[in-house]
Amino acid sequence: MLEPCVSNAQVATGLAPGTYSVLVSSTTCGQASANLSVGVSPPFFLAQNKPFCGNATSIPLPGGNNYSWYHNNVLVPAPIGINDTLYITSAVAGDIYTAVYNNAQGCRDSIAYTLNLVAGGSSYFSNTTNVCPNDSNGTTVLNLSTPFSAPYSYLVTGPTAANTITNTTTSSATSLSLTALAPGTYTAVISDGLCIYNNTVTVGVIPTNFTITPTSTVTCFPEAVTFNFDFWDTAPASCGLSSSGSCAMPNSIQIGTGTLVNSSTTYPAVYGNFYRNTRHQILYRASELLAAGVQAGKISSISFNVATINGTTSYPDFTIKMKCTNDVALTSTTFDNTGLVQVYYAPTANITTGWNTYNFANAYEWDGVSNILIDVCNSITNPSWTNNSSSPYTVTSLIQ
Repeated sequence: MLEPCVSNAQVATGLAPGTYSVLVSSTTCGQASANLSVGVSPPFFLAQNKPFCGNATSIPLPGGNNYSWYHNNVLVPAPIGINDTLYITSAVAGDIYTAVYNNAQGCRDSIAYTLNLVAGGSSYFSNTTNVCPNDSNGTTVLNLSTPFSAPYSYLVTGPTAANTITNTTTSSATSLSLTALAPGTYTAVISDGLCIYNNTVTVGVIPTNFTITPTSTVTCFPEAVTFNFDFWDTAPASCGLSSSGSCAMPNSIQIGTGTLVNSSTTYPAVYGNFYRNTRHQILYRASELLAAGVQAGKISSISFNVATINGTTSYPDFTIKMKCTNDVALTSTTFDNTGLVQVYYAPTANITTGWNTYNFANAYEWDGVSNILIDVCNSITNPSWTNNSSSPYTVTSLIQ
């Protein structure tokens, strides 16, 4: 069967995919023949979603060369924008990142990625036990709450970076018990395949010094004498993150009576989503805390109650900070940003009705005298706002 001639010129154009025979004739050298194939290149343009959680992500695209990355049609400058993996430190849902590159077949190709925010989870340490001097029998539990399926990876190091406690890359467990821990600070990095969670915990040393009063006494039989043993279980001298571990057996104490409940469009609303996002500052006087039964010492978690969910259940970049203050009322129209210490962060906080508890990676020590300011905020939700979820609250005289 004779195939039709597609070209008799030195340069052949417009060739369809397939196999071709080439015959070259010369008056002096005769004829020569060869076969060549024209393949099908990948699509020049491909669009797809890139899920992410929190405020950072990366887009890997290995196997090519000569990369140029664009953010919403604006060229990303070198060196970030010329690698096969683009690292995005301020990810915003709906933004488009396009890679233009030479693929493995040598063709110029491009892929447009649209960022899609998904609800992540959270991680925290719990049930941390301190150790006696010179012992290495501390324990803690690393917990992961995520909507994504296994496998998960856990990397725990400490008290020095060279001291790897565990490096599990294909685990199906959502909790990890760590034992035989020496005193010091431990760092955990967890990946659920999409989100990365970072936590720290400190295993402290249990004080064993004590004093006896009176140191000596003389009594006459059958009189009795009373000795007082003081194990230095005293209030912290100042406020701040604890350097001696978390609470082994914390007590939960409710502050306030919650006589009112906010509506879907009114405030205060810790879980506010009426027009995107919220930030709240809550002042607790020392007198209120002491009256409720809170003692000077370590605060290892905080909980907020939800009566009704009226809008979104996912709050990105959910952050809790706190500090001690001498202020007795919130009098300013601006937020107090001085001296706040972050005690909790989650790329996404998912709420339910009832109490939503946030365990601090490191306990916060309260001196029992200062008032406490709690700062709660989250980032803008996309693609749109919904309504505020309703939570009980009590009107006080602390806002003036």
